Amino acid sequence: MDIFNLNEKVEGLVSYLQETGYSAMYIGYVKKMAEWLSENANHYKWQSFSDVEPTLKELWSNKYTYRNKVRLLRVICQYIENGLLPDGCKHYSKPHHYELLGAEYKDVTDMAFNMVDRRCKFSINVKYALSSFFFRLQEMGVYSFESITEDAVLEVFSKDRKPKMGHSLKYSVEYGLKACLPHYGKSVERIIAYLPSIPNMRKNIQYLTEQ
Repeated sequence: MDIFNLNEKVEGLVSYLQETGYSAMYIGYVKKMAEWLSENANHYKWQSFSDVEPTLKELWSNKYTYRNKVRLLRVICQYIENGLLPDGCKHYSKPHHYELLGAEYKDVTDMAFNMVDRRCKFSINVKYALSSFFFRLQEMGVYSFESITEDAVLEVFSKDRKPKMGHSLKYSVEYGLKACLPHYGKSVERIIAYLPSIPNMRKNIQYLTEQ
């Protein structure tokens, strides 16, 4: 199983959890589980997500802790393998907003997902990001490529100069649209040009060094 770089693969999942109001504590648990899986994949020689669950059972004898770990594992597994997102009840649901897209937007999203390739770490992020992007355009009454304006695109990412979507989501939208350039040409190129520049904010972490 390509469990390496899992921290980057779950960026779309984390963005979804933040947007839909999940608690910071729960989001932290998901991120820590992703980190733990990435760091221990080689040590335990997991070949698939199904190999992880027995390891969890061995490591955590407390049944409540074990169940919570399994739930987190399954949320990540469903997202990575099937593009399914949590809904607060079943722990996962269909891709966010995708089913609500019009035919044209759905075609572009599907093409981007297939062009990027399912094996690529960005494929799920691209599908989620484009679904969110196009859905927000639909909410503004923009239902086709031809009717997309620069003002509409900018409003998707910010309102009253306050950011609504972060760098990672914007990057995934751009990445997906660029994958569609060979087929859609200038109509997609125009939308890419409308995308705002969003800085990639990273925490400044201090490291101790030997004197």
